[in-house]
Amino acid sequence: MSKPKAKAAKIHYDAVPWGVVEGSSERLRIRRLITRGRQGSELMLGVASLDPGVETGGWSSMPEDEARPGEYWMGPIEETYYCIRGQLTLFCDEGEIEFGPDDAVYLAPGGHYRLKNTGDEEAFFVYNLYPPSE
Repeated sequence: MSKPKAKAAKIHYDAVPWGVVEGSSERLRIRRLITRGRQGSELMLGVASLDPGVETGGWSSMPEDEARPGEYWMGPIEETYYCIRGQLTLFCDEGEIEFGPDDAVYLAPGGHYRLKNTGDEEAFFVYNLYPPSE
């Protein structure tokens, strides 16, 4: 299947069903709203929900597949998070980054990371990936 020609598009939140990200538990739910496959975009945009106390599996954005046990290799991607609700901790090679509502986080390619909902309510956040995985 070839990539569709990129063009302006509106995607409603409810138009995309909840899914589970590869390499993670079913308690990290995602909706990939803008993708290469659907809109021809070279930037993926999605929303995610993580239950209280849940820690994701790990991901690796190293140039080569150097994923540690229990990690999923994403390739050399850039990723951002924007938290809408809840409290999250990002565990990465640089240490721990705690963030919550109205905080944004940038992840450069070439690292290992995972997330944990450290609050007492569901965490809800927006994420971007470049290049997109689908």
